[in-house]
Amino acid sequence: MPTFLEIAQKTRQACSVAGDGPVTVTGQINEYARLIEWILLADEEIQLKWADWGFLWGEGAFSTVASQGSYTLSDSASMGGSGNVIADFAKMAKYNPGSGKTGEKLWIDGTLQLPYVPWSDYDHSAYTATGKPSAFTINPLGAITLLPTPDSVYAITFEYYKTPTAMTVDADVSAIPERFHRAIVARAMIYYGNYENAPEVKADGLERFSEAMDQLGTDQLPSSSEYRYSTNNDFQITVQ
Repeated sequence: MPTFLEIAQKTRQACSVAGDGPVTVTGQINEYARLIEWILLADEEIQLKWADWGFLWGEGAFSTVASQGSYTLSDSASMGGSGNVIADFAKMAKYNPGSGKTGEKLWIDGTLQLPYVPWSDYDHSAYTATGKPSAFTINPLGAITLLPTPDSVYAITFEYYKTPTAMTVDADVSAIPERFHRAIVARAMIYYGNYENAPEVKADGLERFSEAMDQLGTDQLPSSSEYRYSTNNDFQITVQ
């Protein structure tokens, strides 16, 4: 599986940069430092393109705290301790509209799906008592509110999409599936072409990037276009 260092070396070769390095991704200066920065930007940009990439999918679980209704999954104080924290939580997964089910995918006691109440429809005055949660909502800051407030400890399980992770050391591997790592190289080539005023490198990168992203989307996005949602709808590549 290509590592961060191997991707950097492939990018150097694809951009026809002199030398046979880099020998490491840390401590570089000048041209190699720029190549490494462009690789990091490319990796992040691709991961952020869609919130529901298959490679960002995950399963999570936590235990409720009696008399506490709201839970910020990445905050240990909110979650009743570090053991409950879902540090990489980005967005709750939804049922595909074609499945016949609706709403976010969250369950109590392992089997009972809790209906999702959109925040815009949430009426606080309708949930003043405590008890076993029978629904939930998510506020604009991403915190989950169980309805009604739990009266005891309950097991909550859910499906979600993770926040992108950045590569930092030589041996790190991108979250993007290995067979599509060429998209990272291609996007970095575009950055290089812009900076170095190298139209031939940029044109090659644009062609490679378009093809790789089409294939990545086919492989890693839900089949229903109604279910697909983007966190960056203005993601466009144009020849200048």
